[in-house]
Amino acid sequence: MSIRTGVVGLGAHAQTVHIPILVESNQFEVIGICDRDPRKLTIIGEKYGIKKRYHDFQEMIRDEEIEAVIIVTPDPFHHVMAIPALESGKHVLCEKPMARTVKEAEAVAEVARRIDRVFALGLNERFRPEVQEIKLLIENGELGKISYLKAGWLNNWQDWQLDQWHRARVASGAFATLGVHLLDIVLWLTEESPISISGWTHHRSDGIEDIAVAQLRFPNTFVSIEVGWSLLMERDFVYCNIFGTKGAALLNPFRVHRIVRGKMIDATPPLRLRDSYLASFRIQLSFFGNAIMGKGRFPFSWADGIKIANIIDAFYRSATSGKEVGLS
Repeated sequence: MSIRTGVVGLGAHAQTVHIPILVESNQFEVIGICDRDPRKLTIIGEKYGIKKRYHDFQEMIRDEEIEAVIIVTPDPFHHVMAIPALESGKHVLCEKPMARTVKEAEAVAEVARRIDRVFALGLNERFRPEVQEIKLLIENGELGKISYLKAGWLNNWQDWQLDQWHRARVASGAFATLGVHLLDIVLWLTEESPISISGWTHHRSDGIEDIAVAQLRFPNTFVSIEVGWSLLMERDFVYCNIFGTKGAALLNPFRVHRIVRGKMIDATPPLRLRDSYLASFRIQLSFFGNAIMGKGRFPFSWADGIKIANIIDAFYRSATSGKEVGLS
């Protein structure tokens, strides 16, 4: 029997990723959608034959027929919606970040610990085949000691005319919204907690944080992360480069180089990467469904959300003070 599911937030991410994958899944049935935009409710509801269409999130989570909720709203609403959804007895898959501050993250964690429902934090990048492969290379020591990671997500320039939805999306800032994806990959690959962080931000004339740079010190590794909303570039540029004493690995494009007999060789393993991004969400959804049906635990939880929120908090303290901030 399929898990009856509701989706809140019908932006591009829900339309192109979450809902199509839910619809094709044999574990889930989308029976409800929620958004403040009546046009989106009508178009998506008609496209997929979804009859329950809610303007009010509280009304959706009061629907006893809905068993699970997927939260795909702008970042500031993640924790605000996760808490009442859990308290209403729903299983929850929440997009990252779980929360923008440690206080908000701990509030989610308190409810998730108390309520006997699955809370899954959407860290889909960890399920990408190329990320899995790099993690395996690191664990097997094939790249040697990892000394430096450099990652970035740089979006090309747009003449933004921000509507209410987009303004809410960017309200958290470039680092909290874009940097969290890269930060998660770094934390998972290193399996270490950073010692300290230094942050710098740039704001547009309208006050929106559009560029952010973070430098993190780990016990054995140094990490640099750069993100930007609207840089003067021809195209978007996303990358993550991992450098070790015996080799290096690059994401986008996926490449692995190793030192063999004193020479650097291309050791990139053959992987099917054409739909790696969508594949990561399919795998994530499968884990979520299995956890709900009692077939195992979802691998990532509120604990990961608190760790990420703690680093985001420290980043903005550093950016405000102009000083390096220690992390416990």
